[in-house]
Amino acid sequence: MKLPENMSLPERQRVPGLPIGLIDRLRSVPRWGWFFVAMFVLPMAILPIGALANFTTSSSQFCLSCHQVGDTTDVGVKSVVHPGFDKVTCVDCHAKPGQLVFEGYLNGFMAEPERVSGNCVRCHENITQTNGTAGFKYNFLTIDITHQKHLQRGATCTLCHSDIAHDNAVPQTNRPKMQNCQACHAVTDSCNKCHASSIPATPPPPPAPASAGYLGDGRVYYLRVCSACHGPKGDNVQKANLHSQEFLDKLGDTAVAKAISEGRGVMPGYGSGRGGSLTDEQIRSILGYLKTEAVGANKPDPSAVYDRNCLTCHGQQGDKIPSVSLQSPEFWNARSVPLLYFSVDQGKEGMPAFGKDNGGRLTRAEIEGVLSYLQQQSGAAAPPVGPGADLYAQRCAACHGPTGAQVPTARMESKSFFADRQMDALVKATADGKGGMPALGKAKGGPLSDDDIKAILDYLKSKAQ
Repeated sequence: MKLPENMSLPERQRVPGLPIGLIDRLRSVPRWGWFFVAMFVLPMAILPIGALANFTTSSSQFCLSCHQVGDTTDVGVKSVVHPGFDKVTCVDCHAKPGQLVFEGYLNGFMAEPERVSGNCVRCHENITQTNGTAGFKYNFLTIDITHQKHLQRGATCTLCHSDIAHDNAVPQTNRPKMQNCQACHAVTDSCNKCHASSIPATPPPPPAPASAGYLGDGRVYYLRVCSACHGPKGDNVQKANLHSQEFLDKLGDTAVAKAISEGRGVMPGYGSGRGGSLTDEQIRSILGYLKTEAVGANKPDPSAVYDRNCLTCHGQQGDKIPSVSLQSPEFWNARSVPLLYFSVDQGKEGMPAFGKDNGGRLTRAEIEGVLSYLQQQSGAAAPPVGPGADLYAQRCAACHGPTGAQVPTARMESKSFFADRQMDALVKATADGKGGMPALGKAKGGPLSDDDIKAILDYLKSKAQ
């Protein structure tokens, strides 16, 4: 249709960058549509962005994704004296009150120790106004701490308490170290200036594991977790003298293990069920260590020796390693105690040597006592033990295996092997050597006499099936 000459359409308003058709469509949206977009669509779009920003700037979980896995030099480790990261978050200490989420990206969080101290006072304001130590839960070593005087002279909270939540030292204590004091105080100052009573013994550094990755010794766990308060021998705390067999017997194994796991008095719980670092097996290994070292013990208790040295790897029932099922009668019926003794004494595969002659801590009597204890616990009948068993374990088992079945051409676990061969011929083959087997007889420069070889063969023949 043609418009009259005196009429014209109004000039369309253009928005730079938008086509005229799109402008018309937007104008055609009713007001209730815009209301819906403003009330529902925009918040749904903004919410994930805001949630991500909030999570990455205020969540301990996000911080620990780097600071708990070793990706940074400052590793967050659960404190033994301070509330955990779930109760006092990283942001509570490393951000300022009311900090907006985007400020963490723009200005950085308050990771510097001197900036963290201001946040300590928000929870611990009363500490800044006293020089006393009454009510201090973790002042086990009776140190005279004058907080108010230190702060008045320019000290900050983190100058002393820098490891309250980030203590990577061994043993972990989360308490001030002597090095912190010596940053200001002269090394020549009297110890009694701070230590109100007797000077506690300094615990020795925890020993390195016997082999890479091996942490089966209860002594290692004790020194790492307990020695900072109880001392290297366990006799620092008078009310809980762990170095006394009388005290351990009076309390009982169950009560001691429960105290370590769940805590007792001012001592926090160290069991994994309470957020601590120790499993039940590691706690039992500590208890085993204490019982073997306690003053007043009559003789080594085989169960305590096992708990201290073996339980962490083999388990409480001895069934943690499928190929070494210590609770199985079949396992013991196929092996002799002397043979297993040499495995424990000298080490085997991933197991370190425990014998004193090989750098371990156990005597022959202790090793044999543990093996006999485990054998009785399994219900297996004691296998024949004599000179032949000892000699076989020392000279033959490395190649022929624990039962004599390891060499296919010499299946000495079978009765048919001995039925098809004369004893004299077997003695000669052993003494002179045969095939890949070297000569073991003394006449050929070996360590065995003919009587020794006969004892070995008699032992194997008695066990053959």
